Amino acid sequence: MTEEDVVRFYCHTVQLCALLVLGLKLDGLEEMPTDEHRHHRTLGDWIEILLENNCESVNSADNAILTKELLVSIGFDPQSPAIETILARSFATSAQHHIEACEWAQIFIKDEFKYNPLLSPAIANKFPLKSDSSNMWFPLSSIAEGERYEDINPVNIMNLATKESDTSRNIHSVLRGFQDERNIVLFHGTDHQSAKNILDRGIYLCAGRQKRDFSCGKGFYLTNSLDEALNWAKSTTAKPAIVTFQVNREYFMMLAN
Repeated sequence: MTEEDVVRFYCHTVQLCALLVLGLKLDGLEEMPTDEHRHHRTLGDWIEILLENNCESVNSADNAILTKELLVSIGFDPQSPAIETILARSFATSAQHHIEACEWAQIFIKDEFKYNPLLSPAIANKFPLKSDSSNMWFPLSSIAEGERYEDINPVNIMNLATKESDTSRNIHSVLRGFQDERNIVLFHGTDHQSAKNILDRGIYLCAGRQKRDFSCGKGFYLTNSLDEALNWAKSTTAKPAIVTFQVNREYFMMLAN
């Protein structure tokens, strides 16, 4: 990388970090590989890696608990509202200890690159499916090769537009009646794009992450608590989604045994 390339890249990085309201203690970014290798990862990936490296340089006793001081030490501006966002998200879920302290920062960065319209210009729609439709159910049928339409149960979707304070109550209201004597209801908290991926391609167990999905890295978590799933989703993304599974009670008990 030439000196001119370094200056251009570093200036772009400073602007980007300012946009993310990060501190500028990210000097390692200008030491990225040459152009031939740089594009194997996105800039968001490199920032995540740098934060991870910064975390490793922090005393293990100091990075055991997520604090403002820890976030500042790995590169965040002390005045950054991102710090309050990360802390608030981590405290919002009872499952916070399933995510290591420093990883909360990486989750925040990944989500910003995924959903911040200034970082992802392609993200123009509020919702990934029928973005102009909200607060009403609509079916989605996805037919895989070799399947017949009559074999497919359409998935019901709702783009729920609600105030932050009313989210849980509104979701409880729209899901009322899903659980009965024959069926139980289980929930998976995630983000918009991941929910769409589940609808499009099904559940890919190998995508499970160590600790994050309550497994050894090959699992998919479900809970019978809507609030728990919602809190998990809201703690990890700016675009929370809940995937709801209605399961035959007898079939579920047979699998459980």
